[in-house]
Amino acid sequence: MAEIRNITEQEFAQTIASGSVLVDFWAPWCSYCRVLGTVIDRNLAALPENLIIAKVNVDDNPDISARYNITTLPTLILFKDGQQISRHGPLSQAELLKLFS
Repeated sequence: MAEIRNITEQEFAQTIASGSVLVDFWAPWCSYCRVLGTVIDRNLAALPENLIIAKVNVDDNPDISARYNITTLPTLILFKDGQQISRHGPLSQAELLKLFS
């Protein structure tokens, strides 16, 4: 089962450095973010076992948000061994699962 971690600026570089990491840029006031969070939670078992889902609260971590030019929430960025592979806005369940098929 995929693992969800809430991370901060200090943990970001180390978290994305190796393996597959889906970074979820979100904010507590964002209703679409809550919907996407529910989609992710409901599909953890269907996602790759070694996948880390790193949740970054943009209000608490503005430097990361600026570095990756996060202007829309939620934004998902998929990293593989530290390299950005893809970038997405809100995803449906089918779209989320398709990222890893």
